[in-house]
Amino acid sequence: MKLGDAMRATPEDRLLELDFELLPVPDAVADFVAHAQIADIIYASGALPWIIGGLRSAGLIGGTLTVEQGDAAFQLLALKGLSLLNCPKGDLPKIKFVRRVEGAGGVTADSDEMSRAPSGASHLRNKVFGEKGARLQMIYFNQSMPLRIAALVIFWTEVE
Repeated sequence: MKLGDAMRATPEDRLLELDFELLPVPDAVADFVAHAQIADIIYASGALPWIIGGLRSAGLIGGTLTVEQGDAAFQLLALKGLSLLNCPKGDLPKIKFVRRVEGAGGVTADSDEMSRAPSGASHLRNKVFGEKGARLQMIYFNQSMPLRIAALVIFWTEVE
């Protein structure tokens, strides 16, 4: 891709170049909405690793899951988060800036490599948005996660 083409490429184009595509967005599984826009900020609820066929990435990083598997779980959740951000009105191309990414990872008590696991989400987000993907990030690590999931990711983005 030439530089001029890269500047015109949409986030969806960049996802396809990385061999990813947006995922179908399921209905919320509890009494909340999957996303909401307040002024120029779209908030995406926490994306869980549900894929057609069931829950993926269950277990604790450093236990039943390797750091690499944790990285893949965070990457999957970044893709699901991007899908959530796109679904209100096709807003992915309208994102001016990723303001904040929050997440949680399930880890064993003795895990000392946990800080490497969220890089899957960071790398995907940065490749899709470039400088617009620069963000504040906070990842919490817990020894217990809902449904025994390995990771959870939440996006706050500013749109035009």
